[in-house]
Amino acid sequence: MILLFAATVTSFAENSTLESGNQTITKILIVSSSPNEIALINRVANDTYIRNIIRVRAESGRTESNLTYNIIGDVIIFGTRSCLASPVWESFRDKLRDAKNRGSTIMICVEPSGRSRYGPIMDLQTMTP
Repeated sequence: MILLFAATVTSFAENSTLESGNQTITKILIVSSSPNEIALINRVANDTYIRNIIRVRAESGRTESNLTYNIIGDVIIFGTRSCLASPVWESFRDKLRDAKNRGSTIMICVEPSGRSRYGPIMDLQTMTP
């Protein structure tokens, strides 16, 4: 899953990279409301092979009170398979706008039937899944 996301967004990630020696490494933040998804993504992200190619981290979007993590400079992908609650994306709107203005790539993954619930932030996408 992580490598699929990496392949999808790598060409859009020039402004969201780390320099590691002579190699440029893409950084991706995945926000999900599922603790299982977060644990799995973070475990896979720590694999040596993957870490040498891409820096991925997953953070919780379960409640608006835990949105204190830094999203500056990251390529942002919302893992919305388990749906983020409305108060979460409302609280995230300004952070997403700031990240977009700094050149971050933003992709919001949500099923077509659920897009109306995410209407206020869908316009912040810089690419579509």
